[in-house]
Amino acid sequence: MKQFIFLGLFMALMPFSVNAQKYKKDANLNESRYLAGAVPEKDGKVVFIKEFTLNSYLKNDIMDKSGSCLDFIVKEIEGARGFVNLNEMDKGVVTGHLEIPFKFKGSLVGKTKAILYCNVEAAWESGKSIVSVKDISFSTVEDDKVIKYTAEESITDKNALNKSKTKLSYYYGSLRTEVIDLSDWIFGQFATYYGNPAIDVDRAQPEAVDVTAKEVAATDRLQPSSVPTGTGNTVPVAAAVADVAGNPDMYGYTKVSPEEIPGNFIQMVSREWMLVTAGNDEKFNTMTASWGCMGELYNKPVAICFVNPQRYTYKFMESSDVYTLSFFKEEYRDALEYCGTVSGRDADKIKGSGLTPISMPGGSKAFSQAWMIIECHKFVSQSISLDAIHDEEVKDRWSSQPMHKMYIGEIIGVWIKK
Repeated sequence: MKQFIFLGLFMALMPFSVNAQKYKKDANLNESRYLAGAVPEKDGKVVFIKEFTLNSYLKNDIMDKSGSCLDFIVKEIEGARGFVNLNEMDKGVVTGHLEIPFKFKGSLVGKTKAILYCNVEAAWESGKSIVSVKDISFSTVEDDKVIKYTAEESITDKNALNKSKTKLSYYYGSLRTEVIDLSDWIFGQFATYYGNPAIDVDRAQPEAVDVTAKEVAATDRLQPSSVPTGTGNTVPVAAAVADVAGNPDMYGYTKVSPEEIPGNFIQMVSREWMLVTAGNDEKFNTMTASWGCMGELYNKPVAICFVNPQRYTYKFMESSDVYTLSFFKEEYRDALEYCGTVSGRDADKIKGSGLTPISMPGGSKAFSQAWMIIECHKFVSQSISLDAIHDEEVKDRWSSQPMHKMYIGEIIGVWIKK
């Protein structure tokens, strides 16, 4: 049943602690990105809009990814409070509400505490997701009085720029930059969740174009300086594509940190499934899995999968130090079903699946059709004991069958492809 997901209690405006926001741009950035045209208006309202073309996704996939992204956004911004509304997912709309504390430098006595309020909406429309940041307003406290502003009366070109539109105004300028930075960061998160991370392009450079890691590696025509990460920060392009150098199998993939893995991992494994692949260039095997989890162990990021000793992949997991978990979009469901029902003992499973194997930087194998690949180094492996299971129903079901072995792998690489 669809429901509200409350991620924090709304509290009074004062007092609260103000933290540095993850979405803030470098303070040394040229002010021109905040000038004329940076704040769009639609029907007299300030609305930031970004359209994502996602023809390869079904409506439900888009809505699920949008909901997961909004959930991440609300949780990720330090000091923020908000909630995600999934009540209208069936209609193709998910929304989130944010209340973000920050320091407002418009006060004549220096910086004062303020709160930015906004709604974020992702709406499905014929293979597209239209993401908007709207209903923007602010509250500040000056001289023990709460002062409220709407975006329309504070951050538009008319109010937040000087007459010649060449500089930010002292009073409303910081409100304007806060909203622009937030909106850009939000759109970057949706791009990542939709499997389409793009180069971070400043508004002041309309001539620049989005490129993928594959294009960066393959051409010198464009030399962007950074690519986005899941936290809104950027990393040098050289670092993001370093592991693709000399390995054409990895062109088109961008490496991100384990903390930036997008989506709901429970849903990705249990509903969308994954392939567990072990072995090397000489010989390897893969199997479909719908059990797994992710987290941290001994201060290491880990992913956990379970393999039954009866599976042909088991012997490869036992003999391999490195293995992969691969995730696919819905159009590869048939291939995943095939890999879950046909054994590599009896057939050329890789050929029969129609998937294209690739070699990973760590020496393991995966498939070029995967939108995300997690490469793991075997960290802990432990067979599950029947006596260790406390659920009697599960224990009865497996009492006459071989028990699975748990493989806890340290995540050594996460690769995302457009």
